[in-house]
Amino acid sequence: MKNKKLNLTLLIFSLIISSLLLMFSYFYQRRFVKVRIANVEVHAEIANTPIKRMVGLMNRSELKENEGMLFVFEREGVYKFWMFNMKFPIDIIWISKDKTIIGCSEDLKPCRLNCIIYEPPEPILYALEVNSGFCKKYKIRAGDKVKFAKVI
Repeated sequence: MKNKKLNLTLLIFSLIISSLLLMFSYFYQRRFVKVRIANVEVHAEIANTPIKRMVGLMNRSELKENEGMLFVFEREGVYKFWMFNMKFPIDIIWISKDKTIIGCSEDLKPCRLNCIIYEPPEPILYALEVNSGFCKKYKIRAGDKVKFAKVI
């Protein structure tokens, strides 16, 4: 009888752990997309859930050249961003639902307290975070078109 209880307890524990791991992999599965702007391609991690968008690039030590994070929202809106717990400065490229750049906020500095809130000049459906200096280096301007290629 004691062994049956122990086996049942172990089975239930295993099922709970397996379920949690499955849920974790679903919510934290990292997916990437190739984003083309002008003549440059960015390998961007997709942030398309509330948790992924909330965490963003927080606590990461760096982005490699031409890497980024693409925030994808369910509907167009004026979404607010801050640099809390960031470890490096970034540019944010604001992208409309028709995949046109509507602006670029440049050289946004990390913060811990009293963080500045950044928002696009008009409603967006996407925001692409890239290394600071990206917009200047590649001459990214409002009106430029963006293409999303292969999701990886």
